[in-house]
Amino acid sequence: MTIFRFLRRRPIWLASIVLAGATASFALWDPLAAYERAHVSRTTHQSMESLRADLMDDMQSRLFAQIRVAELWGDGVAFSERERELSCRLFLDHHAGYLLLEWLDPTYRVLYAIRRDTGDTANATDLSTASMLKAARPSLSSENAGVPIVTPRFHLTDGRSALGVIVPVVRHYEVAGFLVAIVDVRAAFDAMVDDHKDLGYSVSVSDASAEIYRMPGSRSDNEETLAHQGSLVLPGATWTVRVWPNREILSDLQSPLPKVAMVLGGLLGSVLMLAIHFGLATSRASREIQRAHDQLEERVKERTLELEHVNKALYSEVGDRKRAEDSYRGLSGRLMRLQDEERRRIARELHDSTAQMLGALAINVDRARAAVDTKDLRRLEQLLTESGEFVEEVTQEIRTVSYLLHPPMLDDLGLEYVLPWYAAGFGQRSGIETTLDIQPDLGRLPCEIELTLFRTVQEALANVHRHSGSPSVALALFRSAHYVTLEICDKGKGLPQVVLDAVMGANQPSAPIGVGIAGMRERVHQLKGQMEISSSKGGTTIRTVLPVTERAPADRRQAAPPSVDACALAAQ
Repeated sequence: MTIFRFLRRRPIWLASIVLAGATASFALWDPLAAYERAHVSRTTHQSMESLRADLMDDMQSRLFAQIRVAELWGDGVAFSERERELSCRLFLDHHAGYLLLEWLDPTYRVLYAIRRDTGDTANATDLSTASMLKAARPSLSSENAGVPIVTPRFHLTDGRSALGVIVPVVRHYEVAGFLVAIVDVRAAFDAMVDDHKDLGYSVSVSDASAEIYRMPGSRSDNEETLAHQGSLVLPGATWTVRVWPNREILSDLQSPLPKVAMVLGGLLGSVLMLAIHFGLATSRASREIQRAHDQLEERVKERTLELEHVNKALYSEVGDRKRAEDSYRGLSGRLMRLQDEERRRIARELHDSTAQMLGALAINVDRARAAVDTKDLRRLEQLLTESGEFVEEVTQEIRTVSYLLHPPMLDDLGLEYVLPWYAAGFGQRSGIETTLDIQPDLGRLPCEIELTLFRTVQEALANVHRHSGSPSVALALFRSAHYVTLEICDKGKGLPQVVLDAVMGANQPSAPIGVGIAGMRERVHQLKGQMEISSSKGGTTIRTVLPVTERAPADRRQAAPPSVDACALAAQ
């Protein structure tokens, strides 16, 4: 009741709510009503086409049957009076609405006639009219031999509407007479539309502007608005068939949805307009809120501009991320293949070298047992010495494999002590002058950072040795409060531009970037770091920056630095 009293004090609001309800009601009702009208129209059109096809088939069947009867006479075969009567009677019995068959000579004189109702063969010409034949005379020529002619409608003496069907009889390419049939229009059409009487549609047939038939039970309701018509073209006549739905079938075709939509649309429109009015009243309740709203709109505009710039940056980032994901998937596949190859290589080395030595050691053990049994101490000493050498070689190979898989010195001593040994070993084995500058108080770093920096040094030095042709390489490692930086510089021939673009994330999907560089970049990105590569004909510089959240404890294990040979072994 409070809402009604509120609206009574504001008649403009009430009028706008009613108008909105009416508008929404029409907006929902009109499309559904139009669809319903289209559905009714399609259904009526389909019924009209079906009826027109049935009428055409039935009329063509009747005309063809009459042509066949005329052809029997035209063949010149002699029939007895009884045979002729039976054939005509059979034709009349099988075709509803046919009242009379007449055989005429070329001068239109009746030679023979038979009626359906009486069977009289002598006095049957009262049904036909001379005007019917005169109207059809221009079409009754030898050029149209065998072609039936359907005459316009005429009235019989008893008032019934009738049509004439005239078929010329041809003998030796000359018209020898005519077979004329008089058809009761209503009886014929009642038989032809019998299958459509109970479908709920009204039917009428017109010849030119005059209606010649209307199906029993047809009404004029909806004829002007919903009727569909089609042409039925026959020799000598063109009929128009009209079909429209009756009230009963129309109610079955119609749906209650438009009315329901009208009611719901009115309710929704009224509720929406009521909500709008209350929203406006609430927004005008306070001037301070209005001023804040204006200020907020200005800020929204500014924020929109900012968001547009951010969206552009996001689109670019999305593209970079997609390219990175594609690169990552390719890298993952290549890493898996390399991992399988590395496993096969290690297995092959263990089988070809270590397993052979262990087999030889097992043979020496058996020989040593035999020497003990024979108390051949000299032979036993020789076998033990040789077995010791085998054990030393197997131990050295297993250590080599262990260094290749993971450098244990990195876990024990840290990057500050491992890098000098590794750099020295690399320079000794490759012949490349290697210098290293490490911050004195570098300290221990998190194990993930140390491993990433060590692998970066490994891969970078391997690329310098394999591809750059540089005579020297310089390494520098230092840290600040929150970052640790690694720089590797050589004086080689530099990277090709296409590879450099692919490394830096440019749009080079088919660039020949190797697994090693991509692996370095992925390791750095996983730790939220950055890797920059600059290259020219004077050399290449790799700069890696990783964030460090906290410093490692100051105490570390103090161990004697390993020899250069051990570092060189790790460099392999």
